[in-house]
Amino acid sequence: MKTVDRTVMEEVGQHSTFPLLLRHAIVQSIAMINAVNENFDDLIAKNLAMLLPSADVEPQSLVSKNTLFKNDIEVLTPNGCVSIEVEKGARGRFELDREKIRAFAHLHRPEPCFGAMVVPANNQLARDITGAADESSYRYVLRSGRLFAESEHNNLDDILVVGYLVEPEGLIDPPHEARTRDRRGKQGTLGNIVVMLPSDEGEHIERFAAELQKRGQDSYAAVVRQSETLRAIHDGLHSYIPSLQEKWNTGIKYIGFASASGSAVRLYVYVQQHRLVLDVGLPRQREADLRSLGFEVHYRITFKAKRAG
Repeated sequence: MKTVDRTVMEEVGQHSTFPLLLRHAIVQSIAMINAVNENFDDLIAKNLAMLLPSADVEPQSLVSKNTLFKNDIEVLTPNGCVSIEVEKGARGRFELDREKIRAFAHLHRPEPCFGAMVVPANNQLARDITGAADESSYRYVLRSGRLFAESEHNNLDDILVVGYLVEPEGLIDPPHEARTRDRRGKQGTLGNIVVMLPSDEGEHIERFAAELQKRGQDSYAAVVRQSETLRAIHDGLHSYIPSLQEKWNTGIKYIGFASASGSAVRLYVYVQQHRLVLDVGLPRQREADLRSLGFEVHYRITFKAKRAG
């Protein structure tokens, strides 16, 4: 599983004292898991116990003596105590998670304590949670975490936020009837979410925009139609790779590109309201090339890939 991580103190431009060994173990314990399921918390705890054999790793431990609230995972080491909260759903109890982490630190004072919040990195939270039109759990937790950084937090030194990439539904091949088309891709059924097209179709961009518009995503459809960058990426790839296949997801709003039918998707172009986000695996030696083209580059810690947008 791909991950990205950052601490709240790093988010506000300050030095983080989060122990590097603990940080690496937490991130790796998530990266080792293939997919999110009902045992996600237990798998993280199991991996942590293996990566930190000298630590005390305890799932579902009480965070205070006077309540019944529990950590998802507690890690106790000589270098510090960590309270880990894991969110899996489309919504999240982020404020409650932070309060449980604070209570955990208070319980273990004066020992140095840390928190870790494990959340989706590429979902879209409801606007009534974030107040923003297009924000993932990862970005929201970091943004709202600025309040923690600016407040008195005693022996709670920092909170690590680990975002994991939720595997889009679009990676799953559509049902057979969605692929039974003539050579120009004119026949067959467009699924509610996923559309897969052959490479000889000449109007992909407009059709993708039309699918978004059908689902009431007018602002995103406008970005698709107006983005010269998206069109250049799309047309350039089709010109150089005759066997290129596309996978659309109008729910998560991305176009995925694979080199041939049945091949893994190598490039995702996520459509956001004011920008595009490219998720692509490239060697670090290509970073200078990407930056010279005007891309903002972010590393994916685990897989040494880059996220450019």
